[in-house]
Amino acid sequence: MIVPALPALDARLLDEHRDAHLALGGDLESSAHESVRLYRLLQHRLLVESLGQVQPVRPGVQDQLLLPAPRAFLTSAGEARIIGAEAALRYVAGRVDGVRQRRGAAVLHQPSPYVLHSFFEMSMPSGVDHGAGLVRHTDMRLHGRSGPAPFPRAADCERLLDLAVGVVGDAVAPPIVRAAWLAFMVMTIHPFLDGNGRVARALFLATQAEDRVVGLDAGVMEQWSLSQSALIEAIGSGWSSSRWDPARIDALPFMTFATQASVVGAGLSRRRLRTLSILFERFVDHGSSTPIAELVVGVALLRVATPDELSPVLCDVDVGLTIESAISEGLVHWSSRPPSRRTAIRPDPLGLVVSPRARDMLA
Repeated sequence: MIVPALPALDARLLDEHRDAHLALGGDLESSAHESVRLYRLLQHRLLVESLGQVQPVRPGVQDQLLLPAPRAFLTSAGEARIIGAEAALRYVAGRVDGVRQRRGAAVLHQPSPYVLHSFFEMSMPSGVDHGAGLVRHTDMRLHGRSGPAPFPRAADCERLLDLAVGVVGDAVAPPIVRAAWLAFMVMTIHPFLDGNGRVARALFLATQAEDRVVGLDAGVMEQWSLSQSALIEAIGSGWSSSRWDPARIDALPFMTFATQASVVGAGLSRRRLRTLSILFERFVDHGSSTPIAELVVGVALLRVATPDELSPVLCDVDVGLTIESAISEGLVHWSSRPPSRRTAIRPDPLGLVVSPRARDMLA
């Protein structure tokens, strides 16, 4: 039992990928702490949504892609996917922190795919128990755009998945190469009844995070979601057989797609950080304190915000006092959250919204 080869990526693409993330890292290091926190608040939401494969918001105006609004409505399945994605991301982030604090040898280890699947499926987003953390016990057939998918027999899935994780752990190749190959292998082996795409995304993040220049890539998964057709095409381009035949499975088209998506995501992240820095400085220049400026931009990002949701950006000040001051300056006010926007994740009936005056300054 063998898995397909791990091919090399084009050296120029690898250089482009590294340069894009070095530039993003430089921007993050040189930007004000408040702007960076606002950036991370936005990117965390977008990363969780795309990691859970919740359909992204597709604004009609291209400029709105810079600061996309939260979804106005989530189905129960979408909520369950968000809950699972949050748990999976905490697991990955914990593994990354462990390695950086020398409490572990690698971010990825053998049980990782099964642990991640358990998190993703713990809330049963499809409404059906697909065996959280368990490989499938039935053979599967899927007819893709390029023909039948080469999924292996159910009896071989666990062994093949473990082999793939072992290859990634042993290979001497850049993290982005190993990450993209492993994601493709998970989607090709299809070891679980459901959730294979979500597990593949999380494993990609975990493996690429070994690159200290990139870290936890906050922009790449959004690009996978926005370019769903190209993603499917890249996967199908690597399948030239309707049965499991490692010699006829080519991961390179998908690996190229995934690396390019990471480059695009890093570029968009830089634009978002610059935009948020401009908005933050605009309120400071108009006489607001830095906590109030940070609060107002944070409320604008969340559209309807609670104090708890603002705590990641207002982590070193009294949130209640900052809210009172922003209200007294006429920049935000309390508003009822419409029933359609109240979910198990965001149940609060009231939230802060920006005032018309602040909205004009944000335009």
